[in-house]
Amino acid sequence: APPEDLDVTLVDATGGLVESALAVNEAGNGFRLVVNNGLLAAGDYTLTIRGGENGVVAADGRLLDGNGDGVAGDDYVASFTVDPLPAGTAIVGVPGFFEDAGQDVVVTSTGGGIPVIVTAPEGVMSLDMELFYNPALLEVTGIELAAGLPDGALSLINVITPGHAVVGFFSPQPLTAGSYEVARLLATVPAAAETDRTHVLDVSGVSLNEGLIPAIDDDGIHVVAVGNRAPTGVGLSTD
Repeated sequence: APPEDLDVTLVDATGGLVESALAVNEAGNGFRLVVNNGLLAAGDYTLTIRGGENGVVAADGRLLDGNGDGVAGDDYVASFTVDPLPAGTAIVGVPGFFEDAGQDVVVTSTGGGIPVIVTAPEGVMSLDMELFYNPALLEVTGIELAAGLPDGALSLINVITPGHAVVGFFSPQPLTAGSYEVARLLATVPAAAETDRTHVLDVSGVSLNEGLIPAIDDDGIHVVAVGNRAPTGVGLSTD
């Protein structure tokens, strides 16, 4: 969607729109903006949340008071700076995707499942992470080891409760530097999932080589809809 049709926009220092998507929380009283398939590059950014009747409106009908002056109806605008990652920091995450109700999740053309992607310097031998998601919109059922990994590599998953899974990976040999899949999370979208609902795939507690390689997480987002690319421009309200 063009920027003027979006309720929330994020632009870089040149004014370029950053592709991202919204996920309203289960309580319906807040949302997260998730950047599509990757982290924000270092630099300056401006976030705008649209006010007015066609913008972000509270469940009880109250309009946004973006500048906090007591008069509702104006935009909220904030600027911030993203610093470069420290040298040697790895990134572990999952991509965003569309998948409709009642379907197995297929994110790439090379097979089913949600890829767990690591971008790291040389030497990764183990990964531990947690994944939090909305179980009304996604059911994680298992895990498969990604292709091309050393003989003897293992991937493990334990769904602690619906909406909370613990994932593990081990390789008997250090992996080379680069960006690669280590596993695929097997999942389906419940038949009762509401079309156009979104939720964050919240990667948390990432540890590589038991913490010896510094790492940060990269969350994904799932839109319950038919599509063939990462979601972008998901509106919060309907004009």
